[in-house]
Amino acid sequence: AAEGAAIAENKQWYQRRVRDPKVVDSVSRAIARNVEGRFWLETIEPHAPPDLEDLSYYSSLKHGALMSSCCYSAALLTGHPEGSAVANALRSFGEHIGQAIHLKKEIFAVETDSIGTQSLSSYPFVAALQSLHESGVVVRPVFDAKSVSSVINLGRGVELAYEKCDSHCAKALDSLSSLRLDRPLISNLANVILDIKSAKPIFTA
Repeated sequence: AAEGAAIAENKQWYQRRVRDPKVVDSVSRAIARNVEGRFWLETIEPHAPPDLEDLSYYSSLKHGALMSSCCYSAALLTGHPEGSAVANALRSFGEHIGQAIHLKKEIFAVETDSIGTQSLSSYPFVAALQSLHESGVVVRPVFDAKSVSSVINLGRGVELAYEKCDSHCAKALDSLSSLRLDRPLISNLANVILDIKSAKPIFTA
């Protein structure tokens, strides 16, 4: 009976916190950013691949915003003030983890030949295309699945995507380095990063 009462009390506490305007605002802003990024990425024309800087920005909106908001909201729900070091660190952690997860998904799509013209908005393709342009290689501006794959291979797109994924994972860890969090929590979060770096993705972000 005592355990049941404790569970009920804990549930009521979380329900009150979830209705906290700060949490609602964080999630609402994340959804708006996600929609903006999704719209931009889904309206890329086959003859006009995006600039790598633009891709990184809008990809962060689509793939980092929700994970970032979840981590930030978790900090608020557990009593950390809005804008506190812990809340901001977890928001940064979520931002980088969300993008690292998506990069692994894109890498896996290339490695399993599951790519198509939608890969025009993928990091492996855009990074490879930019690398080829910087090397003076002329690439015709009309792409199908076969030519997308060729560009990724010629421009080392998968290698560049792995490097970017590793960079996001390192930044996610750096986000936590200044915090005095419980060792088990740090260990668990570090294991999340190691799983992302080593495992084949079975998820989407």
